[in-house]
Amino acid sequence: MATLLHHGSGFDLLGVLEQHEQARTTGRLALVAPAPASLYLYRGCVYSAKVEGWDPDILARLELAGRLTPEQAGQYRDQAPDDHAQQVRLAVLDGTLPAEELNTIHLEYLLSAVAALQHYPPSGIVDATVTDIRCAVPVEVTPLRETLRVRAHRSESTWTAVGLTDPVGRVTFAASGLPVTPELDMPVVRGVLALLARPMSADELAGLTGLSRAEAVHIIAALLQAGMVTRATAKPGVPREGVWWTPEQINESRK
Repeated sequence: MATLLHHGSGFDLLGVLEQHEQARTTGRLALVAPAPASLYLYRGCVYSAKVEGWDPDILARLELAGRLTPEQAGQYRDQAPDDHAQQVRLAVLDGTLPAEELNTIHLEYLLSAVAALQHYPPSGIVDATVTDIRCAVPVEVTPLRETLRVRAHRSESTWTAVGLTDPVGRVTFAASGLPVTPELDMPVVRGVLALLARPMSADELAGLTGLSRAEAVHIIAALLQAGMVTRATAKPGVPREGVWWTPEQINESRK
């Protein structure tokens, strides 16, 4: 049965998580958000987040970074069609991907989701469910709060440092055609530039590559500064109804 938590307009989701940390709660914390969403706790620490309609493609991310060949990624996709979490588990089980590297990726997704969901009140711990979907090593709430603060500051400063003031989802970018500079000559840069042969937003880039919004913003900013990417005049695309390229999109209008 749900343990309902009532909060006013000034509620602090991380404060609620701190209460559960003290109580060493294990369970699923449902949130009142535009899309069904949950945070998963284990003995009071946060280890996973789910936003209905957001399913990052980790194999695409690993291909982008040159960690998997297209042939390897295709093999895992064939073994687990339409199940991104299972696909990457297979890569860990056969030794292609270290579990520690997968934990780092899942932690990035956890931070991205919690940053988006902290605007919404929880309806309560609805059950003692645990999950094996996108799990990071459980994170205590105090360092989680500080990490989110630093992360938000860095993302905002990165965006403004390259002269951008519009919301992230409202801006599109395209490859300029300049050659890759030696200091940026790496698989992820070449992969991003290839995708930016057509204009797209940082969020669409994230959706295609399995990156978080924060990661896509940092990569695009570096390429803007190097002149390899320019701001485009094209209108940003939007994901289809019920789908999110990044969890931050639940806070923003699709129009």
